[in-house]
Amino acid sequence: MTARRISFVVVLAVGVVGLAGLQSGCMPDPPPDDPQPRVAVQSECAQLAIACYDGFARTPVDLACFRPTSRWPKENLTWSIANPVSGIDTARQFEIAEQMFGLWDAACSLDFERAASADNADIVIHFDPDDDNGAFPFDGPGGYLGLSYFPGSPQPGQIYLSSIENWTVPPSEVEYLLSVVMLHEIGHALGLEHSLVAGAVMRPSYRGPISELAAGDIDAIQRLYGSEDGSVEPAPFVELQECDMPAALTSEDDPDSDGDGIADTIELLVLGTDPFSGDSDEDDVNDFDEIFVFRTPPMAFGRDADNDGLPDQKELEIGTGLNNPDTDADGLRDGFEVNIVGTDPLNPDTDGDGFIDGLDKWPLFAGLPKDCNQNQIDDRDEPFRDCNENGIADFCDIALGTSEDCTDDGLPDECGPDCNGNGVEDSCDILNGDSGDCNQNRVPDECDLAAMIDGDCDQNGVPDGCQPDCDNNNIPDACQDAPDCNGNGVPDVCDVLDGFSEDCDFNLRPDECDLIFNDCNGNDVVDKCEVRAGDVPDCNENLVPDECDIAGGTSLDIEIPNGIPDECDFGGLP
Repeated sequence: MTARRISFVVVLAVGVVGLAGLQSGCMPDPPPDDPQPRVAVQSECAQLAIACYDGFARTPVDLACFRPTSRWPKENLTWSIANPVSGIDTARQFEIAEQMFGLWDAACSLDFERAASADNADIVIHFDPDDDNGAFPFDGPGGYLGLSYFPGSPQPGQIYLSSIENWTVPPSEVEYLLSVVMLHEIGHALGLEHSLVAGAVMRPSYRGPISELAAGDIDAIQRLYGSEDGSVEPAPFVELQECDMPAALTSEDDPDSDGDGIADTIELLVLGTDPFSGDSDEDDVNDFDEIFVFRTPPMAFGRDADNDGLPDQKELEIGTGLNNPDTDADGLRDGFEVNIVGTDPLNPDTDGDGFIDGLDKWPLFAGLPKDCNQNQIDDRDEPFRDCNENGIADFCDIALGTSEDCTDDGLPDECGPDCNGNGVEDSCDILNGDSGDCNQNRVPDECDLAAMIDGDCDQNGVPDGCQPDCDNNNIPDACQDAPDCNGNGVPDVCDVLDGFSEDCDFNLRPDECDLIFNDCNGNDVVDKCEVRAGDVPDCNENLVPDECDIAGGTSLDIEIPNGIPDECDFGGLP
C-alpha cells in the first residue's frame, strides 16, 4: 500500500523495519535463562525481503516504519500548498508549513524551499472534502484526517488533508492542530511509515500539540537521508528484486526458532514480531496467520484489529471476520450486534422479517408493534432518527434511558455539540451550571474564549462581552485606560452616568474627587457648584466664593473690611 493515511482513530502501524541494523524497540527481550543470543542474521533472504517489502506489504496491515525502496533521489526539495483551507489565513498556513518542513530539514540532509507554484513543486499539500485519489475516501470530521503518497509511489509527495475538519492553529488547541497533522503527513511524503515509539510524530494516533521531532522520528529520517552534518550516513539502497510472498521469506540460512513459518531474521528486521513466540501478542492466533491469512496486526496484544467491538480471539470463536467490522453487511458492527442488540453478526436479517438488521427498528421481533415512549403510536410509524448510529431510534434511546436528553429536545445528549469535550452536551453544561454562558449564545464561555469568538482582556476567564462596559465602547471597564479618580475600578465618566457619584459642575468627574482641590471653605461642596446655586457670593464671577478669594489672596478686602473683595466694593456700597 503506497499511500499512507492517518485516521488518528482506526489505522494502526504494528511493526518496524530496520536497515543496516535494528531500530530502537525492534528487538524483544529474551525469555529468562535463554542462552541463545538474539542477533539478526544479515542473510541474502533478509536483504531480499527488505528490498521487496514494497512488493508484498500491500495489505491493510502496514508493518514498516520506513521503506528502503521509497526515498527521494535528491536532497533539495520544493514544496507548496495547492489550495489553502478556508477559515485560516492563507499566509498563516504557508508559515505553519514552512515551520514544519524546517523541523524535518534540521533533522536530516534534506533542504526544503517553497516553490513559486504548486504546479512544479516536489511536495504539494492539498485540502479536499473527499479523497478521490486513494482507495479510502475521507469519512467526515474526526475520521481520516489525511493521506500522503510515498516518494516511490505513482503520486510522489502528494499530501491530501481533509478540508471538512475543524482545523485550528496555535494558541488554540481545540479539535485538530493543522501544524501537527502537517508535520506527520510530511514525514510520510518523505518515506516514513508509522512508528510505535512513544511521543513520536509518526505515531498513528493524534495526541495533541507536538512542537518537535522525537528521537525515533530523527533516527528514522536519518536512516533514509543521513544527518545534516554528515555524521550519520543513510542506509544503503537495495535494488528492488522480484520475490514471492511468503515463500522467499525463508531459507536454509535463516532459523525459525518459534516454528511459525517466518524466519527469525524477518521477524526481527521486517515485522517486529517475537522470533521466539509463534503468537507474539498472545491472542491465540499465530503470527503467520495474522500476517498472511487474516491480515491482522501480529502485535496487537488482544486488541480489536477491525475496531468492531469484538476482540480478535472472540471473532475467531464465532466466525466473524477479523478484518471486517460488519461481517454480514447489515449496517451494524459485529461487536454492536453481539454485545448490545443481540442480533446475529453472521445473519443480515436475524428475525427473518425481510428487513436487514441495520434498517429494522426491531431486528429481533418480526411483526411485533412497539411503543417504547408510550405515546400510543406504533414506533414503526414514527419518524426514525438515529443520530448516534446505534441502531435504536433516538426517541427510544431517550425513553429507555440508554441516552439522556437534558434539554428535552428529542435529541440524545451525545449527539449535541460538545465544544469542551467533556462528554456532556453544551446546552446541558450551561443548564446544569457547570459552564457559564454570559452572552447567552448557547456556547459555554470557555469555548467562546478558546475559539477566540470573544476576547478576555483581563484574563479572568470571563469573555469581554460579558463584563461591564459602561460607556458602550466594546472594551470592558477593567481594561480601559480611563481616569478613575476614586479608584473603584469604574471609569469616572461611568460613575457619573450611572448615578454612583454626583457631578454638580458637569465635568464628568465625581464630586468627591473635585472636592480634594476645589473646596476652599471646607464645607464638602464643590466651590463652583455652591456659587452657581447662589449659596455663597461671588461678586467677581470667577466661580470662587468671595471669602476664598480674600482668604487666598486673589482678592483684597482692605479699603473697607467687610468680607467683600475691594474690586466689588464701591465705598462700602454693594
